[in-house]
Amino acid sequence: RPRDVITLLNLAKAQNRNSTNFSPGVLRTVVLSYSNYFMGELKNELKGHIDDEDIDTVFRMLSRIGKRSFLYEEIAAYCTEHSYEKACKNPKQLLEEMFEFSIIGNGYFDQMTQSTRQRWAYKTPDVGLTSVDFDVSMHIHPGLLKALGL
Repeated sequence: RPRDVITLLNLAKAQNRNSTNFSPGVLRTVVLSYSNYFMGELKNELKGHIDDEDIDTVFRMLSRIGKRSFLYEEIAAYCTEHSYEKACKNPKQLLEEMFEFSIIGNGYFDQMTQSTRQRWAYKTPDVGLTSVDFDVSMHIHPGLLKALGL
């Protein structure tokens, strides 16, 4: 989103007040700050759709899985171990909500281009691809990785 790019640039500007331009190194210095900001924005978007307790569970779960990409079976195993957490009562619904808010996307192999691609709800709302595919890998949004410690 444009506002996210502006936020990233403003973070870089605030951290490097004496610079007249941004090098890739300057932008790398603010990645964690941006990632924390982005996670906060997603948490705010989730409010009213998901209980606050479940919001915390979502991000804790992704952090504890410890990988950028994962399979449904890994989420199901996490939820089996953490069955006391309300959000883990229905892991498929939890993943659907994470996909709907583009916290996660799907990975797939594109036969036409012979390359691995990713599918995100925010990029394909008009195509009807609004459900997560449980049979392929899932990927955490790159903007969240540093905030999750990945």
